[in-house]
Amino acid sequence: MRNLVDRIVMRIRYGIKSEPEIPLNSIVIFDDPDGFYKDGPLKNGHMYLFLGEIHNMAGHCIVSEYPRGIVHAGIHTDNFVTFDEEKWHFEKSKWVRNKPGES
Repeated sequence: MRNLVDRIVMRIRYGIKSEPEIPLNSIVIFDDPDGFYKDGPLKNGHMYLFLGEIHNMAGHCIVSEYPRGIVHAGIHTDNFVTFDEEKWHFEKSKWVRNKPGES
């Protein structure tokens, strides 16, 4: 958890953008292994359309629920990973990361 706090502080203080850079208008998966957003509107393993990082809020982004279109802003960019069909599979109404060696 300390590492996450340090990264957020560095991004706010120095305006460092998210790494790796997520391409605009790409499909991303919400991945919250720590459960920080468990009571929020975003659901772990669900797809979103990445609309971009908020320029005056480094490390935060705007996403749209896919395919519903509901827009969410101010979510930590670290919680999204670019969707890659080889790394994810659909299970029980959500996307789940493949185990190592599984494709």
